[in-house]
Amino acid sequence: LDTDDHGSLPMECLIRLLEDLELAGTVGSSERLEAEAMVSELLQDEVGLISFHEAEFAIEQFRQHNRSASRRKEHDIQKRYHISDSTFKQFRPQLLWLYEIFTNLDEDESGLLDEKKVMELLAEIGFEKSDEADKKLQKQVFMQVQKLSEDPDRVSFPGLLDIVRKLRHIEMAGKEEEVAAYFNAFDFDRSGSLDVKQCCGILIRIGMQPKSVKEQGGIAQLFEEVDENGSGTFVLEELLMMIQRIGEQQMQINRQWENQQAALLGISRKKTADLRRAFQVLDTTGSGVLGVPEVERALALLNWRMPLPTLQRLFDEIDEDESGQLNFLQFLKLMQKVKEDISTKNMIEQSKKKQAVLVGALAAQA
Repeated sequence: LDTDDHGSLPMECLIRLLEDLELAGTVGSSERLEAEAMVSELLQDEVGLISFHEAEFAIEQFRQHNRSASRRKEHDIQKRYHISDSTFKQFRPQLLWLYEIFTNLDEDESGLLDEKKVMELLAEIGFEKSDEADKKLQKQVFMQVQKLSEDPDRVSFPGLLDIVRKLRHIEMAGKEEEVAAYFNAFDFDRSGSLDVKQCCGILIRIGMQPKSVKEQGGIAQLFEEVDENGSGTFVLEELLMMIQRIGEQQMQINRQWENQQAALLGISRKKTADLRRAFQVLDTTGSGVLGVPEVERALALLNWRMPLPTLQRLFDEIDEDESGQLNFLQFLKLMQKVKEDISTKNMIEQSKKKQAVLVGALAAQA
């Protein structure tokens, strides 16, 4: 941000820095207004710039302030839902985030979610599955937890945590043999634990190394969260949990990016979720891409009519690498183009009909 290399920043750039560090909140939120007020109180030089050291001090203050506020909110949720200490300890790093997604999906404010909403939430937090067997397993876990619920068809927030816990253990059990083999290969001194460098070596071997600054920061935070005793070393169970969480996190980051891109295209969150479900239904192989025949089926499901040559032309405009296939984001762009094309044609047809009616009326008067 300090493009002129002054060693200082104007207030608006410091706010941007806080945004990048996810410390400032969204525009108009109470967190954002509080952040702006705190920045305005920082020491500024004669031209209104804030030095690096002043910014560094402020960022640490923001972190401490946000940490304290988060701790209060976490304990409020634990008390409200009577969450056990063991469950609270396991989910504490994600508790507020999970609760926010839960409440956003709880449109009737009942404090309960049905199966469809729970599956949508699971996909949002990194449990998105294209394989039918995996989807069936998720539904089975939902039904197990739902049977213990007071509601016959829905689950509460603690029920959701139980579903996530069960799914994590199932996925971790499936990875245990492979991870244990890597763990033993890197445990040179046979101490039964690995340091951070050795764990990073395993992450690289299994293709989970960070691909962006955000992923890198997320993985560093997970190392801290999993290393509860602060020893700097990890036993097999801790490494398994970390690999599980990293996989979830990478899917979360990808999902958030897709939602942001969809919003830039003017597609609502609900419509994006609907199109994502349609995409997954049509992607029968789980390849993550669709060809023209699958897109044609998507239009039929939406009851949208478009000549195949027109669809092929729009498809080719989006398919920049000429692979003949579109990923989900490209699929969204295509659906937007198709919608605009159909809307334009409908407007022309309506205009022609109005003109015909007007001509008919004038002729009758004559």
